[in-house]
Amino acid sequence: RSLSTSTWRLAQDQTRDSQLITVDEKLDITTLTGVPEEHIKTRKVRIFVPARNNMQSGVNNTKKWKMEFDTRERWENPLMGWASTADPLSNMVLTFSTKEDAVAFAEKNGLVLSVPHSGTVTSQPYYFSLVNRTHSMTYMQSCTIAAAAAEAAFTGWSYDVEEKKVPKPKSKSYGANFSWNKRTRVSTK
Repeated sequence: RSLSTSTWRLAQDQTRDSQLITVDEKLDITTLTGVPEEHIKTRKVRIFVPARNNMQSGVNNTKKWKMEFDTRERWENPLMGWASTADPLSNMVLTFSTKEDAVAFAEKNGLVLSVPHSGTVTSQPYYFSLVNRTHSMTYMQSCTIAAAAAEAAFTGWSYDVEEKKVPKPKSKSYGANFSWNKRTRVSTK
């Protein structure tokens, strides 16, 4: 009996699929969301991958794509000096797992989007850190890395040695030693 029931459901699902109507236009749900038109039609969003925190070496939070809205008119509150805005979307940041999801969301909601080039970190060969930057980078750009590595192993690199420049002492007045400014005050110890 379960076999006959499952084949009956399969046949019913196939007839349901044949009755579906496909629409070739792109999906636009701006009228259904309830967001005013002045917040959608002229609004530009930026889709990006956030940079990692400089204080940590991990890349955990850089795997997600974020969408942030451009800032609209702001003004300074005359009483306290705080920055104010009447824009409800200025502080909203949306997070997506892929770039395609973020672009699809923006297109579905009728938003104008800008996606900057995602700068991925590329690893460089170890010998890039051993050579003089002014000479080697222009040389490395003009030939292939393999040819540069072969020449480096065969001929060796020439290093430019710069002399250490001694700064010229500044002449100060006697009263500058007793200045209230901590940057110009000279210690007596």
